[in-house]
Amino acid sequence: MSTRFPAAVEARDEAFWQAQENRKRGFLGQPCCTQSKMSWALMDLPGDLAVVVHGEFDCLNCFHHHTGTAAWRFYSSRLSDLQLTTGDTQRPLEHLLRLIVAGRAPKAIVVLGTCPVEVIGDRFETVAQRVATSTGTPVLALHTSGLKMTSLTDCQDWLFESLAGLPQRDVPAREPAGARRVNLLGLPDAAREPLDVAAALGLTVNGFYPHGADLDAWQAVRHADVTVAVDQRVFPRLTRALADGYGQRVVDVPLPIGVQATRAFHAAVAEAFGLADRVDAVLGERLTTAHAQVVQFRRDFGGARLAQAIRVLNTSAVDRLVQDGLGELSHLQELGFDVTLMIQGPPEEGPRFVERLRARGVDLPAVPFGGPYDFGKELERGGFDVVIASDSYRNTTRRAGLPFLASRSLHPWLEGVSHNLAVLGDLVAQGRAR
Repeated sequence: MSTRFPAAVEARDEAFWQAQENRKRGFLGQPCCTQSKMSWALMDLPGDLAVVVHGEFDCLNCFHHHTGTAAWRFYSSRLSDLQLTTGDTQRPLEHLLRLIVAGRAPKAIVVLGTCPVEVIGDRFETVAQRVATSTGTPVLALHTSGLKMTSLTDCQDWLFESLAGLPQRDVPAREPAGARRVNLLGLPDAAREPLDVAAALGLTVNGFYPHGADLDAWQAVRHADVTVAVDQRVFPRLTRALADGYGQRVVDVPLPIGVQATRAFHAAVAEAFGLADRVDAVLGERLTTAHAQVVQFRRDFGGARLAQAIRVLNTSAVDRLVQDGLGELSHLQELGFDVTLMIQGPPEEGPRFVERLRARGVDLPAVPFGGPYDFGKELERGGFDVVIASDSYRNTTRRAGLPFLASRSLHPWLEGVSHNLAVLGDLVAQGRAR
């Protein structure tokens, strides 16, 4: 006999799930399994770190644990069906954590939840705290799982806030007293140009976060005076912790791709320390040369039609996620491209996607499409010269006979402008020669 809940309860339940579905479908970025994506990100984090996937051994198969830069650091608590059904899950986890501390002595351990332990309500953070207290090794317990679907950006932000909460190491003793330090957050990687510009301004780069940061850098993230964040809306938990918890000033900056965005980035860093009047002098010939190259490109190729696909990438690379995947857009626009945004998702969600773009100040033609087949059809009827999309759409684009550039392959900083113009100029020439 079926059991019916009271109508009011059913109505609330249905409203809840409809709200979750609307939230998920409205992302301009893809939703993700938090355990899988947290594992991907931790696999590429340099440093003496161990990661325990707390669940069945097969839970390691939700990410490519046999590839990556640090797959060797992953462990499984290897819970059996009997342990899960009887609730005997904390004993094997504690045994494993103590073995890791005794055998490897990492600087920190991260424990990730999985679907089965979340279903039974295992509060494994108590084990993590007990082991951390008795051994002195920091242990982060994160209740991730495939049951906790969220956006890629929210998942990354959760991880970064957790890493910033690790015990902090001391500032190097050789550093001059009163040195002014800045965190750079949301960049593709460490690079020479921002180091040189900061040094010319009398500043010290405390670290490049997240992809240029190892575990030691995360254990020094609180030592900066200012954090400049590429699209700080992507990092609300981390920036709130840095600002409210650790007293740092957080400043929003653009992704430094192209002349306008790169100058704005350096200017924001300088202004945060009261040095805005020195920016152009420090950038000097680099800025002048790059600007002249952009002017010439507009003369040669201005007005070329370009399709840029978003809401396609499934990645833990933060520079691909910031600004809703539109980090290269300002560079494309300053080069004179006529840009149409192609948004993967249900066509009926088109108005929601456009609303999100307008909130970002982006007022460009936007075309939703359902998948690769629809993408190819839209390209064939669009009259485009060049396409920028996730690498997964390379073959679809080529079947449409159009030149292809993978998303986020344009180089950052002023030093990357020459490369970008050479690549884009060649693609436009190919497209116009069809």
